[in-house]
Amino acid sequence: MFSEYKLSAQTGDLNLSHNYETAMPEPVANNAVCADPIGGKIYSFSGIDSTLSHSGIHLKSWRYDIQSSTWESLPDLPDTLGKVAAAASYINDIIYIVGGYHVFPNGSEVSSKRVHRFDCVGDTFMTDAADLPLAIDDHVQSVWRDSLLFVITGWSNNGNKNTVQIYDPNTNTWTIDYYIWNQTIYSSFGASGTIVGDKIYYLGGARFGANFPLQNYMRTGQINPSDLSDIQWSDTLLPNKGLYRAACIHTGGALVPQDQAMWLGGSSTTYNYDAVAYNGSGVVSPSRKIQLLEGDSVKTYTNKALLMDYRGAVVHGSTIYLCGGIDSNAHVSNQLLRLVQVVPDGIGRESDHANTITIYPNPGTERISFRCTEKVVKAEAIDKLGAITPLIIRGNMLNIDELPNGSYILRLNTSEGQRLAHFVKH
Repeated sequence: MFSEYKLSAQTGDLNLSHNYETAMPEPVANNAVCADPIGGKIYSFSGIDSTLSHSGIHLKSWRYDIQSSTWESLPDLPDTLGKVAAAASYINDIIYIVGGYHVFPNGSEVSSKRVHRFDCVGDTFMTDAADLPLAIDDHVQSVWRDSLLFVITGWSNNGNKNTVQIYDPNTNTWTIDYYIWNQTIYSSFGASGTIVGDKIYYLGGARFGANFPLQNYMRTGQINPSDLSDIQWSDTLLPNKGLYRAACIHTGGALVPQDQAMWLGGSSTTYNYDAVAYNGSGVVSPSRKIQLLEGDSVKTYTNKALLMDYRGAVVHGSTIYLCGGIDSNAHVSNQLLRLVQVVPDGIGRESDHANTITIYPNPGTERISFRCTEKVVKAEAIDKLGAITPLIIRGNMLNIDELPNGSYILRLNTSEGQRLAHFVKH
């Protein structure tokens, strides 16, 4: 259980600053967002345009190059109708774009079973992966141990579902587990979450029922690595902390010195794809909240730049990127929001050169690889207390086996100066 409390709403405590990168080609919300961590690219698939109407739901795809700060258009997502509320995840050079729903002119909606694949190396859409066992949208999606894709709860055509669908890319097969949950707590659409280690966390979302009320629950699922059908679930009521269509990230060492989960933006009122509240109160506004899981506590902060209608976020080094979204007054954004950590005094500060470093895998276990555009002459790991450990460089590999588990700043001395990034040792 979580010992729940609320801090004063200050992003300064998180040492965050925000600014904006090159704007997206056009405004979009409810778009599936993820990254290619090796190539340093951000992807956006499908979504809804500034009309917030059924006719504005599309299949457009875009890619952002972090290094060059440029967007490019990709071929449309290979489906027959535009869709929203899909989700995207990266596993071993392939992005999987899962589920979502279509809206027809008469207002009817249909959930999707399709799983599209984009090959980041071949730079093309592949044939679709095997269909989902259960069509799903507005679901929770995360990758476990860089190998399996977990699709948790969500809406399927006529209601919330109490399912965990697990995809194995190596065999192109799905398994599905039906859990006997308390439906009003565990089954949600518009919730968001992530997997940290072997534990699933997801927060908020809408309960099935009149006006689809917001749920103020954190649910956790302890995964049994030996039996993936054996997930031990628990829940905690967190008054006023539920979020609807927020972005969720696994922080690692990206923005805070804990290997935890963070929820960004979203709303405190549930709404339809047009940003109009289900409860009849009119157009919904963003909550501007950050919910940060630290140990067994959830802390609340605010940031005025955060929007709602997110379906994913990107962590790159010590930076988080959020693409598009809906602002107040149903304004659909084309902004690429950038949240950056200010590194503590005495260690150094990130510069515009921070994006020259890519670390993979992150989190890592025994070794991590890095890509840097400059010649690296020295590498050090700095823990959250400022202790410095030299790292042996072998080509583009660093041995981190002797480091205690935790979050670190990687400091590289290069031919052009000092460069900083973040990584997590598991």
